[in-house]
Amino acid sequence: MDTNISINLRIAGRNYPIRTVAGNEEIYRKAGKIIDDKLKEYKARYSGGIGDTQDLLAMVAFFSMVEKLLSETDKQEFESYVSQKITRINQMMADAVLFNL
Repeated sequence: MDTNISINLRIAGRNYPIRTVAGNEEIYRKAGKIIDDKLKEYKARYSGGIGDTQDLLAMVAFFSMVEKLLSETDKQEFESYVSQKITRINQMMADAVLFNL
């Protein structure tokens, strides 16, 4: 059984104490690093127009959600494609069995 642990994540120059299950620590740290890296990327990309950390964090949150939703859509389309192919293969197998009877 995993136990809860406390970790500190540093995002946008601030420390955030987080409690998580020990087995999830790596995922939490990776997520924090991704957010911080994206924040730095956006800060460099939009250095002329957006300098406020809150605005940059809002952009990171927004584009992260867009990526998640696009990924979910791609996954659903792929699952539908695979399901259709499996149904077609099953039908072909059933037809072959009937034909050989």
